[in-house]
Amino acid sequence: MTDPAYLAALLEAWLPARRWYATKNLAPRIESVVVAPAHGSRARRLADAGTEILEVFVTDRPARDRIVYQVPLVRRRERPDVPESAVLGREREGGWLIDAPWDSEYMIWLAGADEGGIDITETRVVTGEQSNTSVICEVTEGPFDIIIKIFRVLAEGSNPDAELQQALTRAGVRRVPRFVDAGWGSWTRGHSSEYGHLSVTSEYIDDADDAWGLATTAAAE
Repeated sequence: MTDPAYLAALLEAWLPARRWYATKNLAPRIESVVVAPAHGSRARRLADAGTEILEVFVTDRPARDRIVYQVPLVRRRERPDVPESAVLGREREGGWLIDAPWDSEYMIWLAGADEGGIDITETRVVTGEQSNTSVICEVTEGPFDIIIKIFRVLAEGSNPDAELQQALTRAGVRRVPRFVDAGWGSWTRGHSSEYGHLSVTSEYIDDADDAWGLATTAAAE
């Protein structure tokens, strides 16, 4: 089992360089790290084969307010072929800790393939993401590929990214990608328990423009 104190030290060094780290002007002061093995039959089979999915919630308090980050990890016996920035570090026991969205096994688990969910074949992380991490997933069967957005900075309640897209899809609007699913979960902030969105899955449109890219291009022009 991963030592939370050792993991906190790795996170303090790794977090500030992430695009989605919220307080870039302040050094992390990690208050707590909660680690739990992923649930489900697929996760158990992967763990038996040497690849363990870990659900991780990190409470950082660099200033007065607490910030809760979702930092899912994959523990592997061998170092996978991923960018250096996706490697959190190596445990004392020798296992490698990888930022989970870069690992296709995690994305397959997250999509719920074993529980009648979406069967994913290939995945690709969107490197231009700002406050979250989005992963494009090719689907074996279905009308379209999907993109899964993993929320990094957590807030209690419904996330507007998920709520608005779901409402538009239910209303029959076809000018935005179709809503597919949303993941919910719970975590603690100080002494309080919170519940809210952890991810949202929607239709992937291959030739669509990224909103952030459109905005920066318009500003440059």
